[in-house]
Amino acid sequence: MSSILEPELAAGYDRVRPLAGKPFRAACYAPFNSMYLDTFGLVRACCVNRRYVLGELTRQRLDDIWFGNRARSLRDAMVRYDLRMGCEFCEWQIRNGNFTDPRAHQASVHAKKYDGFGVERAEPPTERGAARYWPTNLEFNLSNTCNLECVTCNGEFSSSIRSRRENLPPLPRVYGDEFFADLEKYLVHVRSAQFLGGEPFLITEHFRVWEMMARRNTMEWVGILTNGTIWNDKVERVLATLPVTIAMSMDGVTKQTFEAIRTNAVYETFMENFRRFLAYCRGHKRQMGFNFTLSRLNQHEFADFLLFADSYDCDVNVCTLVFPEPMSLYTLPRAELAVVIRDFERRDDEMKRSLQRNRVVWDSALANLRNELRRSHETLPVAKQALVLEEAAAAPPTVAGEPERAVFAEAARPSRLIDGFASAPPLTPDQEEAGRRDALARLAAWSSTPVEQLLTGSGDVIERVENGSGSFLGLGVDLVGRTLEDLRSVLAEKLGHDWKVDDLEATGARIDRIMDLGVGTQRNAMLRAIILPRFGGKGRLAGLRVLMARR
Repeated sequence: MSSILEPELAAGYDRVRPLAGKPFRAACYAPFNSMYLDTFGLVRACCVNRRYVLGELTRQRLDDIWFGNRARSLRDAMVRYDLRMGCEFCEWQIRNGNFTDPRAHQASVHAKKYDGFGVERAEPPTERGAARYWPTNLEFNLSNTCNLECVTCNGEFSSSIRSRRENLPPLPRVYGDEFFADLEKYLVHVRSAQFLGGEPFLITEHFRVWEMMARRNTMEWVGILTNGTIWNDKVERVLATLPVTIAMSMDGVTKQTFEAIRTNAVYETFMENFRRFLAYCRGHKRQMGFNFTLSRLNQHEFADFLLFADSYDCDVNVCTLVFPEPMSLYTLPRAELAVVIRDFERRDDEMKRSLQRNRVVWDSALANLRNELRRSHETLPVAKQALVLEEAAAAPPTVAGEPERAVFAEAARPSRLIDGFASAPPLTPDQEEAGRRDALARLAAWSSTPVEQLLTGSGDVIERVENGSGSFLGLGVDLVGRTLEDLRSVLAEKLGHDWKVDDLEATGARIDRIMDLGVGTQRNAMLRAIILPRFGGKGRLAGLRVLMARR
């Protein structure tokens, strides 16, 4: 799907964007004015683009990343309206027509969020004379520390899930003194920031950033997405020293649905803390909002949730869930999606009469589902670039002349390869070994290079590399402790990002995939991966075995 937007489509998209005063046109301004810092120390332009990594703070300094070649290449692509460098999700939203309602703000196309941030040139330019820019917005997701185990989440974003559901060791802490020292000069230019998690009010590194911001006293807007379980003296101190806007994740209006999705959360505690945060926001004349991850689990409460939020004059941001597939509306069979839409339409007249602040949210959500049904899922990103957009963080104040809304930006949840094997029948050790030998034979017949193997745990985190050398595929990168999605990013960085992927076989028992890395590059490399499930005690799916060869 990923491509350059056609001029007519790009022009229609631009017509509903607040581009007055922008020094140049671009499909997205995120590479020019924002950075997203994740739990592994990877830096990306935004929370949605997981495929094109700008750099890695475990081996690079912040300046090397922000002013580096990869960031400059992404900026050049955005000026050309070229969405082939990891921007599949926003292209899907644009081609689905989600931007056509000008009231919908950035909730309809994620890239529109970055239209609201300034573009600040940096001096001097690069050696080649290219313009340089400072980020005016930062998005922090510095740890997965979290006390909840939401059913739509995984261990990359919840330490509780990682330890209890996935039985994996804690993620390493990657943000140390050097990073915070480098961050100081960026905060001179930053005027807005979002804090994700995990649970931001449990993350030590976030409190350190908040202290730095409070000392400078230059922030105009600080968005914090919270699960609503924490209220203490430390939280009150942050609220007292920074211009905070609060977004609370709430995926159900009833206790039953809320607690079924947000495991470990207590509805009464959430509501008590909601009233505290609401009092703070009203007392400081700041808008407050909710995030609602619309899914098969809660679509029946969506209309009532909007009425609930309207009663408190709170904004709602609808987060797009594509993965896990069994929970997503966007992976429903066409006939079942049509039933959901008809249920929404039965309440459409009521919503148009009753909703005020969140009327546009209802209209946009219904329109997006209708657009998806009309297109028959033909561009759904989970089919080609498996993505999930689930949690969200507060978005910036709207541009001058528009009504103020606390619209919230989505944050990515990566697809996990292991979930594609959820229905695989348990195998005995002998059956697993037979499958491994068959895979080795297939790869040996395809390539004369040695076959190398990775073993992952239940969260797609690489636990062991089995090969004859110290470096998997000669990449020169230590992969243990990183995810299969990280491996994809490393391959893209080392071998090129223009890939053609063909699945020779994709069943609940095996994936046999060829990746042609020569498309549009000079490398002409090909990789073949065979992915098999691994089982533990009592037939439990414990992880994956990835066998890979190159030619």
